Amino acid sequence: MRTQAQIQGGKVGQASIKFENVVLAKKHGIKPVDQKDLWGDKTTKSKTDIIADYNYSVKNPESSSTSTQIQVCSVDRFCKLFSVTGELKTKFDQFFGNGPNFFKGPKYKQLFENHCRDVWSIDPSCLDSYNEVRRNRLLFSSIQNNKEILDWFQNNMQNVLEFVFKTSFNDPKNVDLIADRILWVKEKNNYNSRVEMDIDSLIKNIVSKSNVIIRDHKKYGQSVIEIGPVTLQMKGSGSGAAYHDMQFNASLNDILKFK
Repeated sequence: MRTQAQIQGGKVGQASIKFENVVLAKKHGIKPVDQKDLWGDKTTKSKTDIIADYNYSVKNPESSSTSTQIQVCSVDRFCKLFSVTGELKTKFDQFFGNGPNFFKGPKYKQLFENHCRDVWSIDPSCLDSYNEVRRNRLLFSSIQNNKEILDWFQNNMQNVLEFVFKTSFNDPKNVDLIADRILWVKEKNNYNSRVEMDIDSLIKNIVSKSNVIIRDHKKYGQSVIEIGPVTLQMKGSGSGAAYHDMQFNASLNDILKFK
């Protein structure tokens, strides 16, 4: 039986496809065909949704203030792409809860606690039982020399934003798959409320104006990294390994501050 989250996710996906078809007709465009990733390992999703006068990435959230997913991926694939290794990779694993036995749920609690003690040399009794142990990850505040994570994103901001908005894991030689323009609506399914932005200009503005910081939430702690208008956190939904994916989100309202 499908869960309520799966049902809702299916409805959102169907609505996105329907709206993309509206854009397709309005722009007299075509849809790209997904291709193998950079390494030729598996087919990966194109960042371009509609090919017309530009390669459009289409966003159709509930409203302009809705934070919506713009990129999601596993920690291992991201770190492979950006050559993140060693102690820094461990910090990524800790922040996003990346491990073969890390899943939400009571039966994984002991496995996570054992890993903290035996591999990370961290006393699990010192961790937040709700936000860390229950969710099988460390908050930023629990990671040793945590500033190295922020420094890495600050130093690699342009490349990360290009990955998030333009390329994902697509091979750049497949030029139709690389987005160069965002079409983002202020009102769901309302094509006339659209805002269009050149992605390269947007990235340039974000990089020139932004410092990467950690968000400090009273209830959820330091679990969200802010990269200008883009937030990055553990996905924290669904089941299996995808629960610990890296999820990049943004709202149109925040994006427009950098247009």
